[in-house]
Amino acid sequence: MEDPEIAEQVLNGTYPIVEEFDPGTALLLIEMGRMGQLVRTVDLRDITTIQMADYQQYGRRLNENTSSSPSGLHHGHDKAAAQCDELSAFFADQMTIIVRTGLRPARWGVALQVMLEKNCRGVPG
Repeated sequence: MEDPEIAEQVLNGTYPIVEEFDPGTALLLIEMGRMGQLVRTVDLRDITTIQMADYQQYGRRLNENTSSSPSGLHHGHDKAAAQCDELSAFFADQMTIIVRTGLRPARWGVALQVMLEKNCRGVPG
């Protein structure tokens, strides 16, 4: 936003929601206000720090046969890394930096979407 006063109002949750806004825009502005208030009332280090144990818990629950990127890596790599304290600490630190800065690896900007046709009757054709 170019107007810092309006940006401040949005983040404070005080920006007026007028009837001319479509419902989606109104909900988005309300949610931005809630998030802005939350961020200002908690210690950001508590909510933006990913601990080694967090990464390990995440990694152990993954289905290793699920592909996670066009690069060919699959969740088996995350599952294996979750078994190693050094790798878990590294990936937890990496995630923390990404969450705090908003900077991500360029390869994360590439996505692959696949539409699979489903036959609800289970009958070919």
